[in-house]
Order: sequence, then structure tokens, then C-alpha cells
Amino acid sequence: MAKLVIDKDNTPSNDDGGMAKAWELKQSMIPKDDTFNVVSIDEHEMPSEALYFVGNYDTKAEAHSKQKEQERKGIRTFIYDKTTK
Repeated sequence: MAKLVIDKDNTPSNDDGGMAKAWELKQSMIPKDDTFNVVSIDEHEMPSEALYFVGNYDTKAEAHSKQKEQERKGIRTFIYDKTTK
């Protein structure tokens, strides 16, 4: 199993199994402003391509509602805000 090693600057230090690409994809989905991005995981894709954007919402309540909707469909879903690491 590939192990992702994180350097002191909070970035991946290797590309085993496409994990560095997956890390970059995640970072690209973190909003820079005070909004909330809902993202889901397609568990049938390679890790470097599994994460996909669902929507951008002004409030956490709106994002949470969309997250619950996705999860009712059996889709793993997360809310990212500007503090997401």
C-alpha cells in the first residue's frame, strides 16, 4: 500500500499511487473566500481522480443540506471551507 508522507510545509513528498495528484486536486477544491464547497468521492475511480466538485454554497447550512442529500444516495461527501487542510 502506498504511503503518503507529508513534509513540514504540509505538502506531499512523493507520488506513490497518484497520492500527490489527489492532494493537489483536493487543494484545488478548497475555497479561498468565506464560502463552502461540497465535494464527493467516486469510489470507482483511481484516488487521483476520485474527488469531484458538487457545488459552492454561501452558508454552511446550505452546504450541509447538500451533503446530507448526497449521503442519502450513498455517496461519501465532504464540506470544504477556507480552513480545510
